[in-house]
Amino acid sequence: MEGFDTLVVEGLFYREEGGPLLSRSVDGKVSNVTEQLDRMKGRELQLAMHHLPDYPLAANRWGGGCCLWQATGNYCPAGHHENPSFLLSVSGRGVLRQTEDGWCLETFEGTHIGMPLNQMEGHMGRIAAVTIIDLEKMKDSMSSVDLEKVDTLGVQAKQLQDILSQLQELTKGIS
Repeated sequence: MEGFDTLVVEGLFYREEGGPLLSRSVDGKVSNVTEQLDRMKGRELQLAMHHLPDYPLAANRWGGGCCLWQATGNYCPAGHHENPSFLLSVSGRGVLRQTEDGWCLETFEGTHIGMPLNQMEGHMGRIAAVTIIDLEKMKDSMSSVDLEKVDTLGVQAKQLQDILSQLQELTKGIS
C-alpha cells in the first residue's frame, strides 16, 4: 500500500529556453513541475491547480495581477489578452495520468479532467494535491501487526525512561 503524500508547487511558473515547466516560489526555491507530477503519477489524488493573484485583486491587471504576459502587450497562453479577468481553476479527484495530450485526472466514471499546464506559464499560481488513502487497505495492513509486540514496546520504552531518569538523578551529584 502506498502511503499518504502531498504535492504543493506554488510561485511563478516559467520555462527556460524550451525546457520543462518550472516554478519559483517567493523564497526562491525552484521546482520542476513535471518531476513533481511524475512522483504522483498513477495514484488517486484530490488535486487543485489555479492562478494565484495578489490580494486584493488588481482589477486593472490581467488575471487580477497574476499574469506577467501583460507587460508584453499582446499574447497570453491563458487568454488574458482577450479576457483579462479570467482566472484558471481546475480541481477534481481521480488517478493522475500523463497522456499524449498532457496531464489529466482520470475520474472513477472514466472521464478526464485536463490540466492545462501551458496556461500556468508566465503566471503566479499553485498546484496542490493529496493522495487518497484507501481506509480498507490500511485496516488490512494494520491487521497483520502483532498488538502484543506493540504493547511490549511500550513497556520497554517506559523501562528505558525510568532508567534514564535514575541516571539523570545520579549525574546531578557528580557535576
